[in-house]
Amino acid sequence: MNIDIVYLKELSLLLLPLLISGGAWLFLRWLKGYDSRRRCQFDRVSDVKRLSVLSRIQKLRDGPQSGMTLLQIKALYESIGIRLPVWVAHQLVDYLGRAPVTLSDLALNCFLRRTSLTASKNEDNKVFSLDVNQLCKQRFFVLIFFFVSALAIIYGVYTSVLPLGASEATLSNILLFSLFFFAYFFLALFVVAWSINEWESLRHAKAFWLKWQPHLYQKETEYQAHCQHARNVVAQENVPDIALETVADLSPTEKPQRGWLMRRLGKKNN
Repeated sequence: MNIDIVYLKELSLLLLPLLISGGAWLFLRWLKGYDSRRRCQFDRVSDVKRLSVLSRIQKLRDGPQSGMTLLQIKALYESIGIRLPVWVAHQLVDYLGRAPVTLSDLALNCFLRRTSLTASKNEDNKVFSLDVNQLCKQRFFVLIFFFVSALAIIYGVYTSVLPLGASEATLSNILLFSLFFFAYFFLALFVVAWSINEWESLRHAKAFWLKWQPHLYQKETEYQAHCQHARNVVAQENVPDIALETVADLSPTEKPQRGWLMRRLGKKNN
């Protein structure tokens, strides 16, 4: 069976825009760096599992603490979609219990799906923060995906749909025209919808961080003040009490000159 090489090359050029757009989409999904499994997303976990996991975490927190305990707590948090450092996850749960934020809040779940945007330290000596550079990087790649896909679609329409539309109206040409037209039409809809969804997801993630940030930094400041107070107490306990030294142990120049003053006062009384 002979295969027309020219036909294959032409077909590959016609399908090239689809391959470019699909490759860019897969690259962006890999770049986001979160677990997309529905059963591990916070808003997809059932209320029964969520309450069960939080109860087990509270029991571990109330019991004896060790390195293995922290690892168990971290695994439990990740099973319900909270992929944060353990102490940060504690503060998030405390905030959700106090703030008027529902567990199905869109901004909350966008943030939890994009914990790769967070950093352990920043230039202001805050222990945990949102990485602005990473956020800008994600937005930049969304724009790159949109424009690359748009150019690929325009190229595909120009090289396939328009020539087929201007060709002879045979059955094969009509079928190919319909195939490529609807393929690029739905691809364009997908690119626009997915790009808008990603951009809005980044915006919602930042919005939740800005709401949660004051509470987190207040708790962090209180913790740092508590640690500093504890260090000051320990330092004071380790300082020798100089005031307890007896007068006899002092040098003659350091002894208090009370005798001369008392004699003068005695003479005045006499």
